[in-house]
Amino acid sequence: MSEVEILQSFKSLIENHCGMMITDVHLSQMQKYLTETSEKTGLSYAELYTSATKDPTQLIKLINAVVVNETYFFREEKQFA
Repeated sequence: MSEVEILQSFKSLIENHCGMMITDVHLSQMQKYLTETSEKTGLSYAELYTSATKDPTQLIKLINAVVVNETYFFREEKQFA
């Protein structure tokens, strides 16, 4: 499986799990996370995918690495004007 196909598999996994649409920005964050995790653990992307599908903790780590968790929009009074 090529790297593009594996990234597409991760993208589909996240979209199916939480309904979030993965954009190009998210893809670059995902690739960065996968590269760092692969280097740290010695696992290939394919092995990381298998881990994410079998271990909910690994899937949550992946999602948290990809998702931009900003909520300031809802705390700024001017946003409601």
